[in-house]
Amino acid sequence: MRIVKILLIIGALISLTGCDFFRILAGRPTSADIEEIRTEIKRVEQEALQARLDSLEKVRVARQKDSLARVDSIAAIDSIVEKTGPLLNPENFKGMTSGEFEARYYVVVGAFRSSANAYAFKHKADEHGYQSRVFCFKNGLCVVGVCPTNHIREAQRSLKKVSEDSFFPKGAWVLVNE
Repeated sequence: MRIVKILLIIGALISLTGCDFFRILAGRPTSADIEEIRTEIKRVEQEALQARLDSLEKVRVARQKDSLARVDSIAAIDSIVEKTGPLLNPENFKGMTSGEFEARYYVVVGAFRSSANAYAFKHKADEHGYQSRVFCFKNGLCVVGVCPTNHIREAQRSLKKVSEDSFFPKGAWVLVNE
């Protein structure tokens, strides 16, 4: 009888406390502890997912800005080409024999077969307040470039300014150092 009473008490305790009673006796986490850990794992996973999504959004925005900058740059080049003709690269003139590029773009305001004429025109451009350079090419052409810049939009503005300046002859174009 005594054993039956003990078994009934143990059965009542088990039914009232469930497995947590034995877990506590064994030094293991209870179901509440396990649920708390599960909740913490879900929170950490959600934070990691949100961090990945935020990172992807930053990349998307950066790519969109880069794409817009490229479109803007292409539009600027198209505008220059439409107004003045093609952007020309030194390779179009079979390479250079003298002169070094300090910038990516120059507005070319004069082209001469004689380097003496090119340098004379360069000095006149300098006197009119323009920063100018002479570039000589292997095909014998020497050009005077003004308004050096590394930005296509600035080259476009300089081309417009030079085209409106009565000092320079018509037909200015942009030389691209690539």
